[in-house]
Amino acid sequence: MREVPDGVLLPAGETVTFEPSGLHLMLVGLNQPLVEGEAFPLTLQFEHAGTIEIEVPIAGIAAREAPDDGAGRNGSSHEGH
Repeated sequence: MREVPDGVLLPAGETVTFEPSGLHLMLVGLNQPLVEGEAFPLTLQFEHAGTIEIEVPIAGIAAREAPDDGAGRNGSSHEGH
């Protein structure tokens, strides 16, 4: 896992998916715990489109499992960080 200080490339006309064990956001420095069932505002900053405000629903950790890697593991471990 690594920080992407220059942002994520979102090619025009293509889909970029954020998901467990793939490209995802990690929230750090939160002022309070996230509460399942609630939501929080998030501001997305785009180079050409400006800013967009969205509401992010807070789901439980088991709400969506990572895809199986074919070896009987789902790849959702965060070991090592």
